Parts: sequence; structure tokens; C-alpha cells
Amino acid sequence: MEKLFVPSDGLAGSGKRVTKCFPRIPEWEASGEFIILDNIIDEEVFRMMLKHAGTFIGLGRWAPRNAGLYGRFAVKNVTWLNGTA
Repeated sequence: MEKLFVPSDGLAGSGKRVTKCFPRIPEWEASGEFIILDNIIDEEVFRMMLKHAGTFIGLGRWAPRNAGLYGRFAVKNVTWLNGTA
């Protein structure tokens, strides 16, 4: 865990600060399911966007999208199913 002195209400500059404990998870694994409704997004485009999301966007409070160092992820496997509506 990390103890950080942060705004109590989540608003920078509010003047109200407290020490909060945040979890730090060095390794994790997850799975997810996505429904893609736009036919322009094929398997190749989807894989590329997931890869870029893991590198440049990330997950969590101090992820790359927030100029942070945590939250990056790598995609190990994508199973592509062609469904019909």
C-alpha cells in the first residue's frame, strides 16, 4: 500500500487534505468481454487499440493517462467471435 497526502474531496486546491491509503498491486490478471457494434472495428483494429490502451491509457488512479507510472497492462490473448444480431 501507499500512504499519500491528498485532497479529502478529490478536488485539487481545495485546501482540505488527508492521508489516504491506496493499494498497490504489482501483478494481476483479468478477463473481459466486449461487444462491438461498429463493423469498421475488425479484429486487427481491436487488438491494436487494446495494446495502445494498455501502454498509454492504463487503469487506476496513477495510470499513464494521469501522467502516472502504474496501471499499464499487456493483452495476452483475444478470442474473436463473430456473432449475429
